[in-house]
Amino acid sequence: MGSVERDAQLTGTWKKRHPLLTDVRRRPLLYLMVLPAVAGIILFRYLPAYNMVIAFQNFNLLDGVWGSDWVGLKWFLKFFRDPFFFRLIRNTTPDSPDQRLCYT
Repeated sequence: MGSVERDAQLTGTWKKRHPLLTDVRRRPLLYLMVLPAVAGIILFRYLPAYNMVIAFQNFNLLDGVWGSDWVGLKWFLKFFRDPFFFRLIRNTTPDSPDQRLCYT
């Protein structure tokens, strides 16, 4: 087997295993244009979900997200058992169906 045939065989195998990398090499400007959109989605959609764990902690700014004590559903139970819970829900939800459509 000659070197040209071996190189063609290896290149074909590489393309089959890594089609995304092959496409990035063929169209680098396209992926460069998509990069800000992907970065924005990660920054504004996925990273805020990382901080939702604060709702289940007794959060302390100095300890940070992972250093604060875990309390589970303590704050949720306190909220649901509050005497003003139903009033709060009633006052924050719109009164009529058409208002619900406008506020969403």
